[in-house]
Amino acid sequence: MPYIGTLQQGNYSFAVQTTTLVAVTFISIRRDRIAEAEIAVYSASTGATQSRSIPSNVARLVILGNAPVGQAAIIKITQGSNNFEVTAAPDAAIIMDVI
Repeated sequence: MPYIGTLQQGNYSFAVQTTTLVAVTFISIRRDRIAEAEIAVYSASTGATQSRSIPSNVARLVILGNAPVGQAAIIKITQGSNNFEVTAAPDAAIIMDVI
């Protein structure tokens, strides 16, 4: 899984650009244990940017994106001046430390 950087504790913006359905799993890790996991499905009509919050005491955030075979999606994560963009073609695994 690729490590792409760090986020500050608090809120961040998340968006998926796709022409198909994409499943995204958000996993929050606290002290080497899964603290929270959430699955969301995005489509071309739900690609708007949304604000997400990082639960307290989370040390690492893992985001898994899964598009159908032969399809792709762009996952965008923004917090302040930190802008990350990852292509899920068809899969992407993103790891970020929370400071």
